[in-house]
Amino acid sequence: MKRERMKSNRGFTLIELVMVIVILGVLAAVALPKYVNFQDDAKKAAEQGVAGAVRAGIAIWHSTYLVNGVAPAGTAGAADYPLSLDGLASAATAGFFDYVLEQPLTSADKWAKTSIAGAADGDTETYTGPGTQAGLDVDGDGDADSAWTYDNADGSFTVD
Repeated sequence: MKRERMKSNRGFTLIELVMVIVILGVLAAVALPKYVNFQDDAKKAAEQGVAGAVRAGIAIWHSTYLVNGVAPAGTAGAADYPLSLDGLASAATAGFFDYVLEQPLTSADKWAKTSIAGAADGDTETYTGPGTQAGLDVDGDGDADSAWTYDNADGSFTVD
């Protein structure tokens, strides 16, 4: 009776346990790069979404300027486009894009202003978002992008 009981309580052999560990290791090695790639894609998509909203805000600002003949309240403009997207210094941590977005961004949104525009038409200001700060190829042209540039002469907001 004792022998029968021992045979029915057998566990896994060492080889079986090692094989399970190897299989789990292979699965983890395949899944981890995919997960990291999803994070990079999410950063790029979030940054492209904000850039699209900023471009739409610039277009709305421009339309308001053309219809009314004056800059929208609380902003300054020249050549039909805002002189600045937010009027902030480069060390600011909140209020990014508040001239063109209903809800401005903060540094918690992973955006930063790296240079400010002057008070004249034709000046530029630059920003970095979560993808450009990580050195990702945000615009899909094959190279790592460094910053978004706003040119107040033509209202363009482009990544380089």
